[in-house]
Amino acid sequence: AKEFIKSGEFSLIPYSKKVFDLINDYRKTVAITGSPIELVKAMRDIFNFDEIYASELILKNNIYSGKVKLNLALAGEKERLITQYFKKNSFKNSVGFGDSESDIPFLEKVNYPVIINSDDKLKAIAESKGWLIINEAELEKDLKKISNVV
Repeated sequence: AKEFIKSGEFSLIPYSKKVFDLINDYRKTVAITGSPIELVKAMRDIFNFDEIYASELILKNNIYSGKVKLNLALAGEKERLITQYFKKNSFKNSVGFGDSESDIPFLEKVNYPVIINSDDKLKAIAESKGWLIINEAELEKDLKKISNVV
């Protein structure tokens, strides 16, 4: 996964590192994603996540068994994990980032939801709820808004 990211074939949102660097200066960062754990572990090196939760397949003798240990891409699984996480950890002043409709239940639980690189449906919902939508053209202004809550 690290070689894949380094190869340049995996493109990150150009401004995402700036956003996470800002958050990392003030808060613990926890990545919760339906993406494969191997990819998220490699991304940890870029974004300095404190904790990661991602979809995992079961390995036997270093070979994928075809069985799933955790599938955070399934509807409701991120929300279930977030609920468990917040039972053990404070969510005071929490900031959550989402990019798809499947993130809505999780975004409704955090104190400050932020939409990043999303589809039009999520943008419309975010606008109706007053959530911050990061816009690359107004990145510096959006970063100031985030820094005011972190």
